[in-house]
Amino acid sequence: MNLVDAFHYSKYKLLKISLKFLKRRYIVYRSNYGFKLNLRLDRSVDRRIITRKFENDNIELFKKVVKNSDCVIDIGANIGVYSLIASSLVSEEGIIYSFEPSVNIFKELNNNIKLNDIKNVKTYNLVSVIKMVSPIIIFVKTTPIIL
Repeated sequence: MNLVDAFHYSKYKLLKISLKFLKRRYIVYRSNYGFKLNLRLDRSVDRRIITRKFENDNIELFKKVVKNSDCVIDIGANIGVYSLIASSLVSEEGIIYSFEPSVNIFKELNNNIKLNDIKNVKTYNLVSVIKMVSPIIIFVKTTPIIL
């Protein structure tokens, strides 16, 4: 473990101890991606965000692929990390459609979108969408992406 990793791991441990005393379930955390998130320290995904071990390679690739004014579909958006990153990449000209099937996680996704005052992300509870529409047709860009 290098010094930076040790620092972030120590920060996570201190937060965990503090939350026990404060009897709070959530913290508002400014991520290294530049936005704030409501996080719970009892979830592994949230801990990985704090310790900066959350899908770093995938996120770097995502940043290379998503361009200004793109339309991004985030299926299984969870708490919104990729949706929030995409929001900054596509700017005001683009749009992000975020789908999350879990009702509780969907609420957290919406809270994170509101926390950052994001306007170009539209969220949908996937279960509700499936009940509304029968067939869903998604057109995918057929041009190969060269990195």
